[in-house]
Amino acid sequence: MLKFNTNNFIIRKYFILLFSFIIIFSFIGKTQAQSEISPQGKIQGLIDSLANYYRVSKNIPNGGFYLYIMAPNGNFMFSGGVNPAATQYSNLRVASITKTFTAAAIMKLHDEGKLNINDEITDNFPNTNTPYVPEDENYNIPFKNEITIKMLLEHRAGVFDVTNDAIPDTIKQPYAGKRYLEYVREMPNNDTHTFTFDELVGVVAKTQLYYFTPQQDSFHYSNTGYNILGKIIERASGETYSDYISNHFFKPLVFSSESVWKGDDMNMPDPHIEGYVFVGNQSINATVDNMSGNVSEGNIIANPYNLATWMKLLITGQAGVSQGSVNKMMMMKAADERHGVYGLGLTYTDGLGYGHDGAHAGYLNTLRYNPDTGVCVFIASNFWDLSDNMNSMMKQGGSMTRLALDAIDILNN
Repeated sequence: MLKFNTNNFIIRKYFILLFSFIIIFSFIGKTQAQSEISPQGKIQGLIDSLANYYRVSKNIPNGGFYLYIMAPNGNFMFSGGVNPAATQYSNLRVASITKTFTAAAIMKLHDEGKLNINDEITDNFPNTNTPYVPEDENYNIPFKNEITIKMLLEHRAGVFDVTNDAIPDTIKQPYAGKRYLEYVREMPNNDTHTFTFDELVGVVAKTQLYYFTPQQDSFHYSNTGYNILGKIIERASGETYSDYISNHFFKPLVFSSESVWKGDDMNMPDPHIEGYVFVGNQSINATVDNMSGNVSEGNIIANPYNLATWMKLLITGQAGVSQGSVNKMMMMKAADERHGVYGLGLTYTDGLGYGHDGAHAGYLNTLRYNPDTGVCVFIASNFWDLSDNMNSMMKQGGSMTRLALDAIDILNN
């Protein structure tokens, strides 16, 4: 009995020792496995986790996120929840990132002496008798004699935004109480109506609506203000807005963009990313849309590679705009709670750099380039979460910004 107990004790002792080694080596192996996950794998995990949150918690089955990083040590593409998976060449509606092209066009024309951003919009083009905006009823907007081109660029002209804001009920017009674009498109057989700059600015002239008198201390985002800039680009160049952007930016920089932005040009070129709006229990496919009412402020179609390349070239003075003018674009002033700071067609985020955000039904985008690190980030979502109206979509955008910052940290460490 004594011998048996001794052997049994020895067996148990070695078993415990062996088991301890198994636990230790398992822990070491697990730690090594975790440490061996590549930075790209960690970032993909973040994308997948965020997409899974919206799929499970928000019941959003066909919406996701995609991220493109252009860095000195390589380019990286990530996609989660988007079906089929987004690639760097997948087309999307870039929405208000369009404003960076419009602002760049104005600054390029300024560089060439074809306009002066400090002029008022009722002044004449340099060395001509032609005013920046037509002398007709469509441009008889409030305080037009006090509005400068620069104020329009930085959203400090007080121009009422007929795209984003409903016309007040007190206005004696048939579209009172509605957003003008929605009012027009809701008419029978009118969904493909081609909107024009004259028409959109003309709504402001007819209603005499404004946010404030033009000044440097006030800020109110205005798509209609950028419509006026689009008109100025056309009058300064002798080209349509679409042709100017294509001839002076897309073609020289070898970008792809096939849309001409007429009312019946509602589809996107392939390959493209489908966009969805989730409101209540409804999932609405918003991919096909009439963008003619958003020309110069939100109409451009591009892919992540083109966008990252564009922002890098623009900020570094290689997109056809002088570095001096780009530096003016990057001079930030306090804006509002939503936009933080704003320059001339650009905004800024600590840790990410300069660029712009974009939101058009089904598409939510953020583009930034950091001149200190040479890293450009484009993060986007192919859906809008309107479960709590705009509050939930703002949270969605905030999650995207945090993910982009985390991704940069991962690549740096």
